[in-house]
Amino acid sequence: GRKFPWGDNIEFSFANHRDSGQRKLEPVTARPRGASPFGCLNMAGNAAEWTITPLETPGPDGQKEVIRVRGGGYDDDLIMCRAAFWNEGSGKDDPHPAIGFRCAQDVER
Repeated sequence: GRKFPWGDNIEFSFANHRDSGQRKLEPVTARPRGASPFGCLNMAGNAAEWTITPLETPGPDGQKEVIRVRGGGYDDDLIMCRAAFWNEGSGKDDPHPAIGFRCAQDVER
C-alpha cells in the first residue's frame, strides 16, 4: 500500500536512481534510510529485479505466469523505482547491468 518502500513521499536521497548522482550500482547497505518496514534494502532503485508474476487467467498461449522487471535501477527516474512499476519481459533478451534478481527464499542444498 506504499508508493515507495519507505512510504508515500518521494525522498530522492533514499534510492540510487538516475538523478542521485551515482549512475552505477552501489553496495546494498549504501542507503539504509530507503529500507522497507521489514528491513529490506534497495527495493526501489539500484538494480531492477526480474520477477515471475502469476496470471489470474492463463494467457492466449496457455502461459500461467509472466516475467516482469520491477523496482527500477540506477539509470531510471525515481518514479520508475517502485515495485508497482514494471516492464513485461524487459531484459530477458537484452541483459543490462541495472537488472538483477533477489533471492526471496532459502535454497535447499
